[in-house]
Amino acid sequence: MSHRLFSQDKLEKIYNGAVTVLVKMGMKVENRRCLEAMEKFGAKIDWSQERAFISSEVIDRMLQIVKPEHAGWKDAGPKFTSEYSIGGGGTCPFIFDEEISQPRRANETDCIEAFKILETSPAVSCGPPVSNSDCSPKYEAIRCLQLGIETLNKTRMGGTDLFFVEQVPFVVELGELCSNNPTKFLPVGRCPTSPLTVSKLIADLTVTMLPYGVSYAVPTMPVMGINAPMTPAGTAVIGVAEILGGYVLAKALDPQIPVSSCALSALMNMRTGNMTYIAPEVFIADTAIAEVFKHFLNLPCRVFGIYVDAKTPGLKAVQEKLIRSLGLGLYGNQTGLHGTLDQGKLFSPTQMMLDYELHSMLACYTAEPIVDKDSLGLEAIMDIAWDSTGYMMHEHTLSHMRDTWQSVILGRENDDEGKVLDIAREQWNENLSKYEPPNHSDDFLRELRDISNRAKKALN
Repeated sequence: MSHRLFSQDKLEKIYNGAVTVLVKMGMKVENRRCLEAMEKFGAKIDWSQERAFISSEVIDRMLQIVKPEHAGWKDAGPKFTSEYSIGGGGTCPFIFDEEISQPRRANETDCIEAFKILETSPAVSCGPPVSNSDCSPKYEAIRCLQLGIETLNKTRMGGTDLFFVEQVPFVVELGELCSNNPTKFLPVGRCPTSPLTVSKLIADLTVTMLPYGVSYAVPTMPVMGINAPMTPAGTAVIGVAEILGGYVLAKALDPQIPVSSCALSALMNMRTGNMTYIAPEVFIADTAIAEVFKHFLNLPCRVFGIYVDAKTPGLKAVQEKLIRSLGLGLYGNQTGLHGTLDQGKLFSPTQMMLDYELHSMLACYTAEPIVDKDSLGLEAIMDIAWDSTGYMMHEHTLSHMRDTWQSVILGRENDDEGKVLDIAREQWNENLSKYEPPNHSDDFLRELRDISNRAKKALN
């Protein structure tokens, strides 16, 4: 039996609370087509309030569609993959400027350099790490994707957040150009606005992307004391209800749309007036949401570890990221070492190098352990036996000594924070100096820039 925080009885109470909220309070959905689809699916609609009241029977009907899609899924438990990816939490509007030691709005030069840093880093995939304030808001996402496609080679380019339905056709064109896949760069996240609101932006984007069969992911983000109760259990009720309601909307629009979810709650600190993601109550709420799906409904739900409160790169950020990752990892999946700071708003290449070191250490620790004839070392044990010289010079030691994980930045010798930051900066600057652009054909670049130019003309 897997390690759990909540008993089945407590999970049932949270689930029943979420169903009660959907039945009596309903979900606000600011799009008529979405409401029409939900009504056809069985929800009762208050058209004047744009609210869908979702009965337990409707939820059960949705679950009957969703559960077969995830049949046989297996909870990986606390685990990091060996591959390092960047950008799972959206594009950062700010970059940490090392010259002035302050965050500032990211511009086009920053965007290009950030892509180059990722290309020469261990990252295997990424979304746009920073935004581009030199562009108009509507054109920004298209331009960032264009710059990423032009700059990256070994690092796979992923999707980006969209905030205007007019962007969708151009993002589809970019996906078709790069991989003959119209959905390649389209976002899957359909973040509700707590409590229980699918905004016009999210609903309109959902309808616009409907022809492409894009997955419908629900990242629930309630904040204790602001738009959710000041208790982990109450916050979990809101989070579970938002995910269930999102799933109903997705399946009402198209039963074939794949659905997924993750929990990313926060806490309003009433003493300071600041929102925080590094608090035990936050970990409890996220774990409660995930465990309702994993252990009560037998469906996957991730805990999302990317946000920390630290505003500058350094050991405080390292500590918060480790606390959040391991705190959530006790009962879920470890995530979140992406080079971001200040609750996902700020990107720092220096912090990314520190994060990669933590990621690689935890990936080594949580990988499938090797237990075979060689790793058991029985021959070496018998060979050494009671010999006081020990294993230092034995052939088995010599053949495995280079296999051990080694710290580059955070080793015992580097106990001064200034030295740690200097090494991290030197790493990404040295990598950046070795950047080589991809060998795109002239025809490819011409077509790529044509899409971008048409988008600029249409969206400015």
